[in-house]
Amino acid sequence: MSGIAMAEGPSALRVRRALEARLDRVVTLARELLASTLFARGDDHRGTFREAQLRNAVVVAGSTESLEAIKSWVRYQVGREAGRGGWRHRDFGEALVRQIEQELAALASEIATTADAAEVQPAIHVALTRQYLGYLHRHFVFAEMERQRERRTAQAARGSGR
Repeated sequence: MSGIAMAEGPSALRVRRALEARLDRVVTLARELLASTLFARGDDHRGTFREAQLRNAVVVAGSTESLEAIKSWVRYQVGREAGRGGWRHRDFGEALVRQIEQELAALASEIATTADAAEVQPAIHVALTRQYLGYLHRHFVFAEMERQRERRTAQAARGSGR
């Protein structure tokens, strides 16, 4: 059972409401990270990063209550990549860890303060990280589909002599 679920009654409700109130910020952080790294204009990942890699990150985050374990897993992925692709492309993996450590930590603190639930702040941070990785995965799937569609359109235009 997560730390948030262990909070009881009004405290748990306040935490859930505070999390929900900041959900748009979590979604925006995920979208902005992808736009500035894997899908940067003129320097996208060119297929070196796969949807399964983010799906695996979501699975890892769902299997632990430890932020350090999640960050360690991401850093492991960065370390095992060859060259500058995938998790290393435009420092995607390290930027992801920085968002967990900075922006998501600040949101967790804000939520804990708003909900008067300081005792569950670490659990709030884990919950935010799980949500963030889920939205990162979803947005990646969409952005990758768009990238491939644009590539096919450009190839068709070149092929037809336009």
